[in-house]
Amino acid sequence: MDDSFLAERFAADRVHLTAVAYRLLGSLDDADEAVAEAWERVRVQDPTCWFASVVARVCVDRLRGAPPATAPVAGSGLSDSVQLALLVLLETLPESARLAFVLRELFAVPYEEVARILGRTVAEVEELADDARRHVRGG
Repeated sequence: MDDSFLAERFAADRVHLTAVAYRLLGSLDDADEAVAEAWERVRVQDPTCWFASVVARVCVDRLRGAPPATAPVAGSGLSDSVQLALLVLLETLPESARLAFVLRELFAVPYEEVARILGRTVAEVEELADDARRHVRGG
């Protein structure tokens, strides 16, 4: 694949990728750094899917070494009060359930991809996402 095409495609997807990273990390600076790090790791077959996968993995790596994200739903179009309530509920979830929920519910990432990102089986990810949904609905 042509490097100039890749650079153009990455530039076109950068806003979306930064939004993914911001929702997972809760910090614009961290999101920008995660996206930049993802660009450094580029090895592509399907640029959009690959970029989103790499950004999610970088975010998972960062979350493993940092406190939970405080704003995974910012910019989602929800009202401020709904965002705050959802954030409070998401913060009470274990990290893996929170990531499964955010990736699946907010970004419609396929279960197979979420499983690969989290290093879990598809069945485990489906259970994590189901548990998170029940928790959010019950809260």
